[in-house]
This record gives sequence, C-alpha cells and structure tokens, in this order.
Amino acid sequence: MTEPAVWPTLSKLLDQWLDLAPESRVGWIERLGPEYQEVLPALRALLEAHPGDTFLSTLPALSAAGESDSGGFTADMRVGPYRLIRELGHGGMGVVWLAERADGAFQRLVALKLPLGSFQARAFGNFARERDLLARLTHPHIARFYDAGVDQGQPYIALEYVEGDAITAHCDGRTLAIRQRLLLFLDVLRAVQYAHANLVVHRDLKPSNVLVTSDGEVRLLDFGIAKPLTEGEAQETELTRIGGRALTPNYASPEQITGDPVTTASDVYSLGVVLYELLTGERPYRLKRDTRGSLEEAILSADPVRPSQAADDPDKARARASTPKRLARVLDGDLDTILLKALQKQPSGRYATPDAFAQDLERYLQGQPVLAQPESVWYRARKFVLRNKLGVASAASVVLALGAGFGIALWQTHVARTEQQRADTQAATAKAVTEFLQNDVLAQASPNTTGPASAPDPELRVRTALDRASARIGARFEKQPLVEAAIRQTIGEAYLDLGIYAEAQRHFERVLALRRRALGEKDPATLEALNDLGDVYSEEGKYQQAESLLAAGLPIQLQLFGEEHPVTLIMMSNLGLVYRRQDKFAQAEPLYTKVLAVRQRLLGPEHRDTLMIMNNLAVLYSSEHKFAQAEPLHTKVLELKTRVLGPENASTLVSMNSLAALYRDEGKYGQAEQLLTKVLAVRRRVLGEQHPHTLITMDFLAKVYAAEGKYSQARALYTKVLDMRLRVLGKDHPDTQDTIRGLEALKR
Repeated sequence: MTEPAVWPTLSKLLDQWLDLAPESRVGWIERLGPEYQEVLPALRALLEAHPGDTFLSTLPALSAAGESDSGGFTADMRVGPYRLIRELGHGGMGVVWLAERADGAFQRLVALKLPLGSFQARAFGNFARERDLLARLTHPHIARFYDAGVDQGQPYIALEYVEGDAITAHCDGRTLAIRQRLLLFLDVLRAVQYAHANLVVHRDLKPSNVLVTSDGEVRLLDFGIAKPLTEGEAQETELTRIGGRALTPNYASPEQITGDPVTTASDVYSLGVVLYELLTGERPYRLKRDTRGSLEEAILSADPVRPSQAADDPDKARARASTPKRLARVLDGDLDTILLKALQKQPSGRYATPDAFAQDLERYLQGQPVLAQPESVWYRARKFVLRNKLGVASAASVVLALGAGFGIALWQTHVARTEQQRADTQAATAKAVTEFLQNDVLAQASPNTTGPASAPDPELRVRTALDRASARIGARFEKQPLVEAAIRQTIGEAYLDLGIYAEAQRHFERVLALRRRALGEKDPATLEALNDLGDVYSEEGKYQQAESLLAAGLPIQLQLFGEEHPVTLIMMSNLGLVYRRQDKFAQAEPLYTKVLAVRQRLLGPEHRDTLMIMNNLAVLYSSEHKFAQAEPLHTKVLELKTRVLGPENASTLVSMNSLAALYRDEGKYGQAEQLLTKVLAVRRRVLGEQHPHTLITMDFLAKVYAAEGKYSQARALYTKVLDMRLRVLGKDHPDTQDTIRGLEALKR
C-alpha cells in the first residue's frame, strides 16, 4: 500500500503525465530526476496496470477524514461548556460546529473548532499554536477568539460565529459594482495588514475565509494554518508536514507551491487572486487541463490573463452591474496593473505590504496615479483629462488647431525628455537618500557594519542617531539641493514623530528653502514642504506663523491640484486646526466640513482619514461648547476607530482623549478619569513619558483630578507635566503656559 506521505508528489506527477501528448509519454518516467526515486515504484505500477487514462476510473473514493468522516461528533453532544448544534464545515484535519454555551455562564453562539479523530494526537500542539496566534489578534475585521480548552482529551477552540457569505458570493448576490467591491476589499487588506503587524501570516486567504455579514461587515476567518513570523519568514510547524503542504491550490503563491519559505508576500499574492476573482468572476490562469498539476505549473510559470481580457462572460459582468465591454473598459489600465503587480511570481516584485496594496487601490478610487503604474507622461496626462474633462476639452481643441504635424512631434519629444530627466533626478535622489540613511544612520547601530565616525552601538537611542546624522549633512550636498532636501525631509519627519519639534522645524525650514530655490513656489514638492512646516509651527504653538504659511499656500494648492488632491485636504485640515487653536471657530468649521464631505465621498465613511477629520470636527464643536453636537459625534468616531483601527491605535487614542476632554467640560468627571487613565497607560508604554501626546493626557487628567477635588493627585501630576514641558517644549509654548496656570489655580 502506498504511504500517505507520498500522495501529494504522486498526484503531481500523474497530473503532469496526463498533460503530455501520447507520443511524449514514451520514456517520460525514465527522465524523472533522483528526487522522485521514492515514488517511482508506485507510479510505475499504476501506469503499467492501467495504460492510457483508464486508471482514473479505477481509483477508489477518498475516505480520508475531512472528506466524509464527521469525527464522531453529533448534535447535542457536549464539548467542554459548549453544546453542539450543527456542523458548519470540515477540512482535512478538523471540523467546525455551530455550538452554544451550555453551562449557564452566559448565552453565546460560537463556531467550535475540533480536530478529527485521526489527527487528534497531533492536535494539541497545533491548537495551542492557533490559540496563541488568535489571542493576539483583536481587530474588527478578524473573527474574535473567545475560548480554548481540553475536555476529556478533546481539544477545542471557540471562535466568533459569523453569519455571512463568502465575499465573492456576497458581492455577486447583491450585484455590487467594481467601486463597491474595492471598498469592501480594502477592509480585507486592513485586517491582513493588522495580522502582519502582529507577526502573523495567514497562508490560506481565499473567498471562503473572508465572510461578509448582511450588514456589509467583513470578517477574516481560519488562522488554522497561519504561522508566526520570525525575521520576515514563517517558521515551519508540524502542520505543514502532515499529508503534504497545507494550502488551497487555487489561491496559493508560487513559493507555497514549491515549498520555499513563506513570508507576508505570500498573503499579498493570495489577496491578488481573491481580488482578481472578485472583479472578474474568473481566476488568473487559463489551464490546459483542470488538474492540480496544470494549476501548479501555471502558478509557477504562466503569465496571468490580464483582468480586462478575462471579463468576457455576460452573466459575470451582469453580477457586477455591467456588461462585458464596460467591465473590460473599467478594468483596463490601473486595475490591470495593480492586480498584475500583486500576482508577480517573485515576492520582491509584489506590493511590499497589504497596506501598500490598499494605498494603490485608494489612489485609483480617488482618480490619482497609482504607484504600480509606470510614470509616463501619457499616463499622467490621461489621469489629468479624466479629472478635468471640461477644461481639457477646450484646451484640446486649441492644441489640435495650432499643433498639427511637426509641432506636435517636437512637443512630444520635449515632454519625453523632460519626463526622463525628472525620472533620472528622482532615481538619483532616492539612491543618495538610501545611501545616506544606510551609512550615516543605520550603520551607527548595526552590529555588522562600522559607521563613518564611530563603532556600532546596538543600544543607540533614536534621538542620538538622528542628531549625529543631522550633524553629518553639513555642506556635503551643496551641489545636490534636492538630495539634501529629501534627506532633511526624512530626518525632519522622524523628529516630528518623536515630538522633538524644534529640530523638526529646523530641517523643514531648510527643506522649504531648498525646494523653493530649485523648483519654484508652485511645484508639488515645494507645497508639500510648506504644509509640513506649517504643521510643525502649529505643534510648537507658533500659530500666527503657521496660519500665515498655510493661508498663503492653500490657494496655490487649490488652483493647481483641486480640492480632492490628498495634499490639498491635509493642508485644509491643518489650517482648520490652526484656526481652532486660535479660537477662530467660524473660519475653521467650513474647512473641516469641506474636507469631511470630500473624504466621505472618495474614501467612504470608515476610512482612517475620514475618521480623523470627523474627530477634528467633534473637537471643534467641543471648543465652541456645542455639547449636543459634540458628544454624539465624539462617541460615533471612537466606536468606529475602535472597530476599524483597533483599541490601541494612535488615532483611536486621540479620539479617546478628545472624548475625555468633553466629559470633563460637561462635568462627567468619573467617565473622563476612566478614559484618560486608559489612554495614559498606553501612551506611556508606546510613546514614552516625555512625548508631547503623553503630556497632553497627563495634563487633562490633572485637570480632572482638580475638578474632582483630588488636589494632591492633581498637584503631583501638574508638577510632573510642567517639569517635562519646560524641558521638551520650552516656557513660551501655549501648553506649558496652560500647565503653569493650572498649577497656580491649585495654590489659590
């Protein structure tokens, strides 16, 4: 009898043999390499006993657990504190039952995962690993982990029961158009990105593992073959050695097929296949035979069919509220490019992260050039035409009237040269920045390299590394102003993230000066630098300088790029913040309202950028003491951020802090104290005690203590905040002055 361990290899070879023409089968088995020696006797016996294709009709029906064996589980059976209701599904090694809590502790339906009998002895380690992985994943778009245990030798895992359809069935059943499908898929990408950020690679992403509820909420399921990541690669586990590789072939990446190390790039590939099917109704490869061997060969060597060329089925186009011709036109171009990048054979050719994948889809939805698209003048011109149809129509007529023949050819040549020069400049700048960061920043802490000025220091603090790198810029790039600007931009952003505003200001001022001189006032890079500097001025409490800068730059930004451009929206939001901080509420509100309307239309109501501006508007209402408008908006934003971004996301903490400040102003001191205590614990752990955001929370909490009459606690906290704000922000910063006033009020 053939050992189960060789079945996957035997199946693959049989598929290859079936794909061969009859004349090519002669001598094929003798040409197989030495790696197949173990399976050759079984392969020869099968082919000799059943010449031609007749062995297909003689193969016995599979009886492996997971095909037909229910594992001995029946309805009403008790497993731990749960009563089984009905089977939801099963796979090769386990079965999932709908179950209910039956011990009276509380009422809850769960999806109870149980190993099948033949794998039960090996299940303890695998279930413990899955339990540990799931316990660290608390995301609104990932099915929640509830419980795990062992009942009389029977391990189990209790998960959130999601009543929904596979994402493909959900979209087809509701005739969702391409835009709606993309918005839904963005939630999937955010969930997978969250898993990767928590060092978990899923390894089995497919439509049946992505359910959508009747309310349109995505839930990512089944981390049963997920792996923890170590240094970017998934470590081997027992699971991958039981009965061959654990994967779903239709959605598997090339490296999963070959058994090479699996990284997060494998999930990106599988996500590409899911999105391909979601948009076209087809899978990426046209197979010669519907066999696993043909599929694996295609995944490893065949080019995917361009999505726009796969959209030729009238019924599938109708399910996408379209026709084959219209659907092909929608998919042609950017969506073709995005999907084909996700489906690259080499992991390095794909999107680096699900978040990068999501950003390109968001750019497509906003009508902006996608990063996967080659930067050609014609591509950018086409995107400009699509965004500005009326204006381009009249301009085009003038060009056609004046520029026939040779004039057009010369113009095209000039533009092509200009574009090539710009591309060369960008490439050279990127290379120089990378070399500087590698040699002057990272080398300081690397144990494998020696920096130019000192020996490596593995315990190096980020602030020290940035200070040293800043000192090394000097006049090294005197003849490369754009390179210097790019390096200072990167260092300035790092200082800003650390809350070291004075250093960030110094670098951003230099960036703006360099770009103004090299590129002019109206270049996008110059306007972006202006916006960054205005943001730093605002954080430093230099509100008049920030207002002057942003108010001058915004009209130029609007004129050149329109109100829907991402930088325009950020600049409007930053200017609104400056107005609010100066109590110019009437000037801030229309800016916030405009940004919110555009982001809701382009990004949807739950996008992180939409939620950010909603929070700003809620804070504005609080500042105006419009509590009836502020509290429901604050509560809604916090609920959405907690669900979409997670409870400890930095943006979620901002909203929690803002709601606590509102509670304080409303006299709801107990609720305010509870929220602030929670925020402070996370910010101390993540940002450190001296970060300006941590100090804001400490200051708010001191105010609440004072309002509650807890004067000794308020005084101690105020004193601590004042000491750190004097060192971090300086005496003249508005926040420092506010703390001084709070401490003096306690003395009266």
